[in-house]
Amino acid sequence: MLSDDFVEERIAISIANRTAVLEQMLSLSVFIKKASEILSCTLLNDSKIIVLGTGISSALAQIFCANLMHKFEIERPSLPAIAISADSMVTNAFDDEPQSCQYAKQLRSLAKNGDSCVILSPNRKSNPKLVQSILAAHEKELPIIALTGFDGGEIATLLNDQDVELRIASEHVITVREQHLMLLHCLNELIDNQIFG
Repeated sequence: MLSDDFVEERIAISIANRTAVLEQMLSLSVFIKKASEILSCTLLNDSKIIVLGTGISSALAQIFCANLMHKFEIERPSLPAIAISADSMVTNAFDDEPQSCQYAKQLRSLAKNGDSCVILSPNRKSNPKLVQSILAAHEKELPIIALTGFDGGEIATLLNDQDVELRIASEHVITVREQHLMLLHCLNELIDNQIFG
């Protein structure tokens, strides 16, 4: 049975975890701005943003795309973005192929020169689907904005000079996901400001 103080304890833990990552979040501001400039440049050049994540991060990818396609806080034209991890028919059509190719295959077929890629990976262990996606994005010369957690995992080691990593160096995966959503909202707002003023 839950104690009477359970909710208060959970809120206190959440606040403590957020406070622990506050300083590093502030140190990310330069990289957040750089990431937003890459994504804004992509959109201003009539290209699109391709977003992906696994598990709950797939839902965060969809939220980011919905904010681009519809609106974040201001009314403005739709911005082209696609969450390739959201199409259940396409991602489940891999019965006779390795699951690790699910997103990479879509990237190879959908990505065009000038597009950008946003990848969400909050866990310590990098998902093979995301690793293969980074390789596919680099084949297409797409800049990658990688939202990572813990120590960045294998994802961090695969990024190159044109990529930007936004790392929440926490071992509490729920805190990482919460901060990833905040980072995505920050990118949404910066993109709107940079494109529409």
